[in-house]
Amino acid sequence: MEPAVFVNIARNLVESALLMHCPSMDQIQAEAISAGSFWAHAVSDAARPEFLRRNERLMAQLVKRDLPHWLESDWAGHADAFRLRPLLEHLKATCIDLRLAYQPAFLEDLQTFHLWNGATQELADLVQQAARLASKGTTAGVSDTAFGGTEMLTPKLRITQRHAEVHCLLQLPRLADANLKQMLIVEIADVGPGLGWAEPCSRGCVQLLTKYGLSPIFFTDGRGSLVKRHLRSDPGLDVPYKTYARRLSDDRISERAWLDISQKAALEQKGCQQIIEYHAIREHAESCPYIPALLEL
Repeated sequence: MEPAVFVNIARNLVESALLMHCPSMDQIQAEAISAGSFWAHAVSDAARPEFLRRNERLMAQLVKRDLPHWLESDWAGHADAFRLRPLLEHLKATCIDLRLAYQPAFLEDLQTFHLWNGATQELADLVQQAARLASKGTTAGVSDTAFGGTEMLTPKLRITQRHAEVHCLLQLPRLADANLKQMLIVEIADVGPGLGWAEPCSRGCVQLLTKYGLSPIFFTDGRGSLVKRHLRSDPGLDVPYKTYARRLSDDRISERAWLDISQKAALEQKGCQQIIEYHAIREHAESCPYIPALLEL
């Protein structure tokens, strides 16, 4: 068929799909034939290579130029609103707070289409703030090599995941600051606009939260609610024994988590020792006015 006819049929199919009114394969085939299309085997062997190259160019243009342009058009936006309206009616009946179920970008689209305008609620707003930060990745947050404002001497190439709970602890000025604090954990779904189940894992996360006295913790459940869980503080918890040290298979995530926390604790201890030494030198300098240079640290 002619390129212009091909583009017109493709656009109609996309619009029908967005409105959830997809035609059957027989209907698509009948429309294509009526528009002048024919099967490749009907073309002579000599003309077939050029025929196939032309089809490839049309498909490439459709995918790379036409389709993105159509999806940004006003009619595509109206189709999105058409599809979303039944979902929102269902969610409204279940009394789900959308801010506890969906990611910020999705809710912003709903507001753009005038389909939703959520009221302010402190904890739900905090979930959205956390989700917005999480969706930006580590490049928008704190460096992976930062330990409470102290950079490691040689940034490491990470070969394992660092879970959000561990990353949060590493950003504290001191690990002791975590005691009696609360934590909110938000999981961004791998596919789709939703928030997922964000319970701290047993590969170091829940053990470290327990060791450093965080309670209660809140996490998204992937169903539009928050789970609140109280943890019993256990400062003497042997985290390696509870995680990777007694497992038969290698567990790099929990081992890496403990090594990172241990390194931060060592840096804190080193920093505290330097402060103690500084105050000792200062006291000595104040009692001996002939060595003021010792104060220049």
